[in-house]
Amino acid sequence: MTLEQALQKLHQTGKPVEISWLWDGGIDVNAGGEEMNFKHVADVLLWLNHWYGLGHAAEADRLTVELQKMYDSEINVTIRTGGKRIFVGLGNSFQGFQPKGSVAGTSAGLPWLQRAIHEHSPVSQYDVERLGGTFTPEMAEIRNEPRT
Repeated sequence: MTLEQALQKLHQTGKPVEISWLWDGGIDVNAGGEEMNFKHVADVLLWLNHWYGLGHAAEADRLTVELQKMYDSEINVTIRTGGKRIFVGLGNSFQGFQPKGSVAGTSAGLPWLQRAIHEHSPVSQYDVERLGGTFTPEMAEIRNEPRT
């Protein structure tokens, strides 16, 4: 089972899971009130499989790989299941969300996050490299300059 499949299954059964981070504090996961913190997104799937008895974890899927790249690029994201729709947002509960939205299924979560990152952080390492560019130290300085 992949992370996308696990989240979809948990969503369909109404089990709440939240994955978020405040970079670089690790990846925070809250599943049914139990909280854990991980250094790698791949570890989230192992824990969810154990916690909910979902079966064996498969190799990292596209969602796992892309979420790790977002984390490594210092982009805070949140994914939350448990309601009628899946919450997705750039940011976290501590700092707020800009933007935020919802999707019907986990397969729509990654494209939503990628569009939001492209619109709100086009000079981020994640977006530049995802679109085939080369991220440079100068880009990091541009990204961190206050807007006037």
